[in-house]
Amino acid sequence: MAERAAGTTPTVVPRTPTVVAQFPGKCCRKISSPLCLPPQTIAKSEGSSRLCLTLQSDRLKCSLQDVVPTSLDWAGIPVPEYVEFRSLKPLVDAPKAKHDHYGAIYGAYLERQRMITVGRYKLIIYPAEPKVLLFDLQRDPDEMHDLSGEASRRPLLHRLFGELKRWQKRMGDTLELDAPFRSALQTGAPDR
Repeated sequence: MAERAAGTTPTVVPRTPTVVAQFPGKCCRKISSPLCLPPQTIAKSEGSSRLCLTLQSDRLKCSLQDVVPTSLDWAGIPVPEYVEFRSLKPLVDAPKAKHDHYGAIYGAYLERQRMITVGRYKLIIYPAEPKVLLFDLQRDPDEMHDLSGEASRRPLLHRLFGELKRWQKRMGDTLELDAPFRSALQTGAPDR
C-alpha cells in the first residue's frame, strides 16, 4: 500500500483469501464455507502511518461480501438498503472491542445442501440423502467430527434447524427440509 501524500485521500485495501469452493461429489462432501471466511487483511493508511488489521476466522464470522459495504463505508458512501452484508470498518476503528458481526450465517448449494452456522455450531443438511451433519467449530474447526448422532445434541439440532428454516424463509428458499431432517434423525448417524 502506498504512503498517503499530503492532501490526498487515505487508501483502503481489503485483501481477500483465495478460496476454492467445494462441491458435492465423491471427494468433497461438506458445503464449503467461502461465505464464512473473513478477509485476511484490512489495511488503512493514516497520514504517513499505516494501520493493518488481520482478521482471524476464530475471532469473527464475516463474509467476503462484507468487502463491498466496508469499501463504501470508508469512502463515505451510504450502503444501499438492499446490501445485506456489513462494513468491517468498526473492527478497524476498535480492533479490541468484541464484535458479533453476524448472529447466523446461512448457505445453500443448488437443491443439494443447506447450512447454518450459529455461534460455534454448524448444521449441514443434505435433503436428497437424507443426511444431517453437526460440527462444533470451536473444538473442531476442520469439521472432521460429526456430532449429529449424539443424543445429547438433539435439542441443539432442532434449535439450529429452526434457525435454518427462518433463514430459508427470509431468503425465499423453498427447498423442503422438514421431511429430510426428520428422516435423517430417525436413521441416526449414517457412515461418514
